[in-house]
Amino acid sequence: MHKIDRQKTIKIDEYEIELSTGSEGPDFDPYSFQEIEITSSDVKLTCHSGLGLWIKTADKETTYREYDEMIVDLVTILGFDPWAKIEEYQDRPKECKCKSGEQELEWIDGYPGEHFLMCKKCKEIVDTEFCLSEIE
Repeated sequence: MHKIDRQKTIKIDEYEIELSTGSEGPDFDPYSFQEIEITSSDVKLTCHSGLGLWIKTADKETTYREYDEMIVDLVTILGFDPWAKIEEYQDRPKECKCKSGEQELEWIDGYPGEHFLMCKKCKEIVDTEFCLSEIE
């Protein structure tokens, strides 16, 4: 069983990256996973890290025994490590157009499962998150 809990789409350079996290395996012994779907004008691939390690492109699916082997292939295909780019993106200082600072940012709720990081002063949405487990 494969259950997605959270999804987030980010744009890094010319790539759109959809990050999904959740659990897989039997309900009595779930195991967490992370999956990224990377899309650009010339690349579309899915990379899974959980009970199994694999990369799926339009023409093939490759499974791996070691995480590092999978990263080497990702770097070969994309020219960068997407997991490292996602971490950089998530760790970056969050800032709005009015540059009021992180102390003015707050998480607000939208529809069930939607969460937005918004500036209290200029009302700009700086970041978003979607939590599927809140609506299932």
